[in-house]
Amino acid sequence: RLLNSMGRMSMRPLLFMLALAVAGGAEPPLQVGALVEEALHHNSEVAASRGQTERADRLKVTALVKQAYYRLRHAYATRDYIQRDRDLLRDLSRIAEANYASGKALQQDVLKAQVQISLLEPQVVEAEHDMQSREAEIDRLLGRDPDSPLGRPPDEKPPALGFSLEQLQAKAGKAADGVRLPRYEIRDSYLAAQHAATMMDIYDRTILPQSRFAAHSSLVSYENGTSDFLNVLADYTTVFEAERNYNNQVENFSLALVRLEELTGVELIH
Repeated sequence: RLLNSMGRMSMRPLLFMLALAVAGGAEPPLQVGALVEEALHHNSEVAASRGQTERADRLKVTALVKQAYYRLRHAYATRDYIQRDRDLLRDLSRIAEANYASGKALQQDVLKAQVQISLLEPQVVEAEHDMQSREAEIDRLLGRDPDSPLGRPPDEKPPALGFSLEQLQAKAGKAADGVRLPRYEIRDSYLAAQHAATMMDIYDRTILPQSRFAAHSSLVSYENGTSDFLNVLADYTTVFEAERNYNNQVENFSLALVRLEELTGVELIH
């Protein structure tokens, strides 16, 4: 749990503003490159193929593993921010109870906070189920024992795109060795990655910091009796939705890069 040196509940959201995610336990970090190598070694079709067939098989297996990896990362990130949001709502509930006891708030504030906490519980269950499904998918692709620990992907930003569309198509042409490139699909995937990267930047630089600051300010005002509960709840809801949208864009960007790798044969994620 996040604590502050002053011991006041209203400072917890301020600390929350400084962190995008909570630590994910003691498991060793799961690295996508190691997973790909293990999957290629396990896949008999890749081992038996030659020439362009081998290249296509390797690209397909690599794409499947990376897709599963980034979906697993998204599931962990979803579980983390829902749990974090639930903890913040619990703090809000305690403040509402204190304000109600001192006559500065209505009982309905306490009840509304408890309802919001309860509404997050099924979302935590769904996120944990999604994590288990993605782990099972990776185990299947690698031929791993499903009971062996897998670890979790590190909570880090995906790499930058790094190439213009023209540069990517040129590199792909050199790597294709005479095979015709699906240029329309490459363009669509490139634009999808570009759009997701732009949205990630907007949320990371503007929407998330602003919404977190607004939520903190409204909570302090509510604790002091100068703001009402619905204002605080609305600001918290804005933070929750911003985090959800940001993480969705991270997943969209990562999957678009994976698709570009499969289409072009150019490694974009190491």
